[in-house]
Amino acid sequence: MFESLQATKIEEARLDDNKIRIKCCLIAMHFLKVCGVEGRWEPIFDLSPNTMRDWAWCHAQKIQNLKHKKIAWPNNFFADDVWIVSVDPTDCPVKEKMHNTLSQDSYLFSFKLNGQA
Repeated sequence: MFESLQATKIEEARLDDNKIRIKCCLIAMHFLKVCGVEGRWEPIFDLSPNTMRDWAWCHAQKIQNLKHKKIAWPNNFFADDVWIVSVDPTDCPVKEKMHNTLSQDSYLFSFKLNGQA
């Protein structure tokens, strides 16, 4: 992804020369993967929350502008071939709704988090 952000011909996705830093791209990838609380970023990346937020959003927008190049189906997608596609979403903790009779909502249970998601 970092290499694509530097080499792309898409102007909106290309990193400016002064923004080419692998650490900042990793911050954005971490942000996109875990959607974590900002306070947990500081020990990992050793930067201020404001700096990390700025870099994460800058790179996330650049990555978003690459979606047409990175997420592409073959031209003959609707041929007679059988395609199997898997999507693994990120689970984010949520506050579970209260039920009168049930203690947990099984629809919200996440095996990744071992709880509601």
